[in-house]
Amino acid sequence: MHHILLIEDSPADAALIRAMVEEIDSVSKFTHCQRLQEAAPHLTGEDCCLVLLDLNLPDSEGLATLKGVRAARPQVPVVVLTGLDDQDLALSAIRNGAQDYLVKGETDRQLLERTIGYALERHQLRQELEKSMERMRLAARVMEAALEGIFVTDPDFRIIEINPAFSEITGLRLEEIRGRRPRVLGAGSYEEERYLEIEQTMKKGGFWQGEVWHRRKDGEVYAAWLNVSPLRDERGRDGGHVGVFMDITQRKLVEEHLKKMAHYDVLTGLPNRALFHDRLDQALHRAGRNGDKVGILFLDLDKFKPINDQLGHDTGDLILQELAQRLQGCIRKSDTVARLGGDEFTIILPEIDQPEAAIHLAEKILDAIAEPFFPKNIECRLAASIGLSLYPEHGQDRETLLKKADCAMYQAKEEGNRYYLFGT
Repeated sequence: MHHILLIEDSPADAALIRAMVEEIDSVSKFTHCQRLQEAAPHLTGEDCCLVLLDLNLPDSEGLATLKGVRAARPQVPVVVLTGLDDQDLALSAIRNGAQDYLVKGETDRQLLERTIGYALERHQLRQELEKSMERMRLAARVMEAALEGIFVTDPDFRIIEINPAFSEITGLRLEEIRGRRPRVLGAGSYEEERYLEIEQTMKKGGFWQGEVWHRRKDGEVYAAWLNVSPLRDERGRDGGHVGVFMDITQRKLVEEHLKKMAHYDVLTGLPNRALFHDRLDQALHRAGRNGDKVGILFLDLDKFKPINDQLGHDTGDLILQELAQRLQGCIRKSDTVARLGGDEFTIILPEIDQPEAAIHLAEKILDAIAEPFFPKNIECRLAASIGLSLYPEHGQDRETLLKKADCAMYQAKEEGNRYYLFGT
């Protein structure tokens, strides 16, 4: 239902138009004003949806009249009323924003109704087009400002547009990849297959997101988090696809660093208590399944505290770092040496046949520790006490075995032995 505003100074023409408008079912309200100034309050009213306008009024003439109406309410469509001699002026009004024009004396109800309908429809279409253009301009600004790399493809999955961040991340310009498929970004055949999977998902109208490995123009490989979505036109038809990705290499490095900090000793780089417990549980599980033995060594340095106090903790740290290297040089690849804290170290020997294998390693470690240390060119000599326990002889679980290895280590200290096997 429409509110029509007529601005016409001729009472006869106004009466004729009123009579015709009142027969139009879609018109719910009709207002007539003879002057532009009189119409001003109605133009600013929210319910006015179309203006029928005579350009020549007592207080305004020609295109100035149209400009006055559009200045007061630019979003309301205007249909110009003209005499037989004013059609050139009416056409000029169309060029200046009027939706249509009617010739006085040649207008009947059907023509008036059709003109009003067409004017409203054209005005609505123009508004929708302007909104669409504004959305396109906004989308373009978003693409320009986005920190993520963005590529747009046609329905055949060929690149037709990219944003500046895409070039900054990949080193590729649009002219280098226009018409090519996004799989060109993949690092290696596996990632090309991943992009083929993405294309198949898009053909089914789905969405895809996940981690991929890309290669920059200079050959550097980097990790990216990619989202690919379909684009649809107003009728829901396939309009192509948009891919948005970010370089997550640095984030992955941070994650790896945090993961390492959670499982490795910061000073020595050895597995920490948490990782040691996990590996010991795995070793015991395999041994229980395969019928193997597992050896556990608990090592504590002797007289390390006086050296640490006299020479300083930084010197003590250098000794612990070198000790970690010596311990790693004594073990097999399948073994694990860990630092539990301070000067306490533990070693897991999985898949051994006899206790002698653990005893032999303890002797080897003690000989390695007996060699002098030279932190900051200062000669330091150390010794250690080692306690040993065996699975399954001394326990079936981690807690029991560690407790008995610890007891054996203290037994070695008390008896002055370099190592002690629990229960011997």
